[in-house]
Amino acid sequence: MRAGSAGSTDQQYGSSNDREVALTKDCQFILTSFPMNERLVFNRTYAGYRGSLTFTEDLYDNL
Repeated sequence: MRAGSAGSTDQQYGSSNDREVALTKDCQFILTSFPMNERLVFNRTYAGYRGSLTFTEDLYDNL
């Protein structure tokens, strides 16, 4: 999935396998699905209310 509009920074969401595509397209990348090779995850999800807060935090961390 890729989001962005004219004049804004492009973002790409996906797994660790998609990171290389983001690097070649020079856009920000956010890990949102498995496999996540760069992150150890015990209790973290993007589902539900707490998940949406986690996703928002990850979005702003990458700005």
